[in-house]
Amino acid sequence: PRRVPGSGHVTLNLTPAAGDDDRRASCRPLAASPDEVPEYLTAWRALYPRSRGDRDGAQERELARLARTRATFGFGENCRGPAVDLALAPGGELAGVVVEGPAGRQIEIVTLIPEIRTLTRVQPPADDSRRLGWVSANELVLWEPGSALAPPAAASEGASDQHSLRTIWRNPAAPASPREAGRLPLQPSDLNDSGEVRWGGRSFEIVRSLDPETGLGIDTLRIASGTADPLSWRLPGEACGPRGQYGRPHFRIDGAGRRGLDLRYVEGGCHALSIDFSSGDWRGLDSQRGQAAVCRETRRVPRSHLRSALGDYVAELDTILTTAEADPKGAYSLHIAPSGETVVSTRDFMGGALRLDVPSFPLRTPLRRIDVSAVAGAASVPAAPAKDLLEPL
Repeated sequence: PRRVPGSGHVTLNLTPAAGDDDRRASCRPLAASPDEVPEYLTAWRALYPRSRGDRDGAQERELARLARTRATFGFGENCRGPAVDLALAPGGELAGVVVEGPAGRQIEIVTLIPEIRTLTRVQPPADDSRRLGWVSANELVLWEPGSALAPPAAASEGASDQHSLRTIWRNPAAPASPREAGRLPLQPSDLNDSGEVRWGGRSFEIVRSLDPETGLGIDTLRIASGTADPLSWRLPGEACGPRGQYGRPHFRIDGAGRRGLDLRYVEGGCHALSIDFSSGDWRGLDSQRGQAAVCRETRRVPRSHLRSALGDYVAELDTILTTAEADPKGAYSLHIAPSGETVVSTRDFMGGALRLDVPSFPLRTPLRRIDVSAVAGAASVPAAPAKDLLEPL
């Protein structure tokens, strides 16, 4: 506010940022007297009750590095399908899931309230791979995030322009309502579940870490509500797709505020799942249970990236290569068996081929070959843009 009364309380209405640019643009200076600073700080801590400042900085950076490493070499980013997209309607009662199965690509419309069941299936156009989005609580469309979209009134079921919308499904049970002239479709970032009805006084965060014994990622959902002890549930599998592909975070909350939705790699594939906030139990939304994902088997990374991700392991490789008189600056390939046993192929100083047994790759991965190039790269894990280790829902 520009002006505040000399006494009494002031309420600030906050809106979730759509992205980093929006967040930075909202951080304009606000004049305050020294005695007002503690009150602002108290309000900020009420919004974010868990402070990250009390965590050991070195440990936090290590956890963040391990989480990015897992994202780079794990199943979630390297495998695709059968569920490849997920969208929650504004009312939180319906969800759309894109699945790729034996019958081709389909869109499944799922009702979440009062119980989870599939309403219908829609066959999308074969040449249209745009994202799912809800124009209203009862209308599902295909659209391209970030593009200059035409208003919904200008789109039709037959529209093929990439900058317009293609209506995929309308709820036949919903009463017809006139469109709002010029209204653009809701984007996934518009559905960050900041409404008080769905939050119900709770706060959510996802803590990511790595299991040192299995090399698998661990995602833990923590739910705090008032003065009650927080609940903590370990989430199954790994988040599917590059981080941020479905919004930040992947979770969405249904209209009753009882469940969270996510796309996760479980049972050999990416599936749309629902978590019960009271018990931590999961169940699937899509019908393609048992359908395996299609995973990439080869990936190329610069040597500096691999060293940043797995420094101790790369140090062992360097010792083995040097002992075998291999070119320490040359490229090499890691051949990883399903059991984890690993062989490195490279060349010596004379150009002769070398094939050496090395310690097993330390992470469980769908990759069967990792080509490590000698090209210089930034000393960081080649993952999608880094996210905070703690992600408020």
